Amino acid sequence: MLENQIITVEDSGSIFLSPETLNLIGIKAGDKIEISIADRSLVVRSLDEAEREREIRASAKKIFARHHSAFERLAEGAR
Repeated sequence: MLENQIITVEDSGSIFLSPETLNLIGIKAGDKIEISIADRSLVVRSLDEAEREREIRASAKKIFARHHSAFERLAEGAR
């Protein structure tokens, strides 16, 4: 686990990430990022990665909608 420290800059808290941490998550200084919170955890990822996930979720939703009845039949057969 990598440890970082929160420091105060003016009235805001800031997290400084080491080059090693940035490298591990695939971002570099100047990259645009998306920050979200999941189960009290901060999730940081590149905008490219976030967009890929949104595209995959949208595609999966379309597939499930298109083949809903087939999935229902498969589920019934598994019981």
